[in-house]
Amino acid sequence: KKELLVVDSKDLVNYIQNQFGDRVKRHFGKCVCVDDQLQWRWWKCHVCDQVNYCFTDCKRHLLDSHVNKFEPKFSSRPECVDKSLAHMICSGNWEPVDTEAAANLIIARIESKEDFVYVNGWCSDWPVANDAERRNILKQFGDAIKSSCSNDIDVL
Repeated sequence: KKELLVVDSKDLVNYIQNQFGDRVKRHFGKCVCVDDQLQWRWWKCHVCDQVNYCFTDCKRHLLDSHVNKFEPKFSSRPECVDKSLAHMICSGNWEPVDTEAAANLIIARIESKEDFVYVNGWCSDWPVANDAERRNILKQFGDAIKSSCSNDIDVL
């Protein structure tokens, strides 16, 4: 069972080369050193001297400590968005909700003890407002949030 999660460093480098090509392999080699010594597997950052014993920790270190320095800083942008939230943000329907009808819907659901039905994190029962100005503002807001969501979560 222990060997299930163990990946040989040569196999990983070959996989990266086959999947992404020589250019990505060269960049990967500049950032991370993979060593197999006496069955201890570790990842050493080439930018600083940090050593990680888990690939996910190494990836998070590279992104948080080195890559994010070159991205614009947004004070309200979260440092890490999980995959399900990123999927909801990127594929969600950015439509204005009719707040009065939504409040009445919530009150009616509470009184009848009926639950909202969510499919893939979304409920289709919310009443949509017919307001072109709000729809345009929400579309622009949604586009801004989508642009800050990373689409390459699983690149490394």
